[in-house]
Amino acid sequence: MGLDPTFERWLSDEGVTFDRTAIEFVRRRRRHPNARAFHNDDDDDDDDTKVVAKRALKEGEKVVEIPLEACFAYEQSLLRERVLKSERENPKTWKKMTRALNEDSDWLSQLAMALCFERFLESKSRFGPYLKTLNERERHAMCNWEEKEKNALLEGTDIGLNYVRDECANAKEEYERFRAALPAGADEEHFSSFFTFDRYRASRSVCSSRAFQITPGKIGLMPLADLFNHKSMKNDVAVCEGDRAETVAVAAVKSVSKGSEVFNTYGVLSNTDLLNSYGFCDGDAIDIESTAPRITTLSVRQLWLIMNKTGGCNKLPDAFREDD
Repeated sequence: MGLDPTFERWLSDEGVTFDRTAIEFVRRRRRHPNARAFHNDDDDDDDDTKVVAKRALKEGEKVVEIPLEACFAYEQSLLRERVLKSERENPKTWKKMTRALNEDSDWLSQLAMALCFERFLESKSRFGPYLKTLNERERHAMCNWEEKEKNALLEGTDIGLNYVRDECANAKEEYERFRAALPAGADEEHFSSFFTFDRYRASRSVCSSRAFQITPGKIGLMPLADLFNHKSMKNDVAVCEGDRAETVAVAAVKSVSKGSEVFNTYGVLSNTDLLNSYGFCDGDAIDIESTAPRITTLSVRQLWLIMNKTGGCNKLPDAFREDD
């Protein structure tokens, strides 16, 4: 199963191109039988996509090109438009929200709030067809780990718990700050009903797992580039400047054989960094002895779900540690 036809039309309209002779996007539906053990919603399925080389790729070959305007960032969001309009028409009403977004937020909470608002108004968003391709949540991202799960999931690994952020608590704090800043008004009342902690946390997990630095000072979601899976230190492609003005590209950094999965890199990161932001660990990540877990390939959350399903255990055993 490849790209959704509606999404492909949107890509064409937005000027996003990819070399159909060089790569293909292979999408499959994943079922999470234990998802309801952790969430109250019914979105038990996720889309899992990988990029495969349809032919041999040469070093330096650009396989995707994306206009900057096709990338979803706070600066191009409906929330930003609403804030600018309200600053002109009724600045007092939106004063708290403006401050919450511009002064009290980092890039992640700002982008998460923008995505949540964009999802609320998806039918009015020019990014609508792209947003529909995103998972409702990235289930393994740490902001979706419930209270006390961090200790339970990481016990028995070599990771230092003090280095792992409590992303669920951070998400809750951000949500409460935004909720307190919501202005009164007919439109905002509708959003207030839509704006739950679960929806905010879901959007935050997508932003944490998929965001790129688009330009200096601008971080957002980059269609197609976000479908390449990560490999530490051994990636096949990387994001670079595009051939056209105001575009970015995905280009091969080495030759890739036909039929191979094509990997990007999310950066030179330790397993602690990968776990904090993406919810997985990688055997090829840079080694930081005091923080790097020995768990590889599968995320600790996947391992937990497998063990919970098969054995009903309440903590990860030593068997989940990778033995040198």
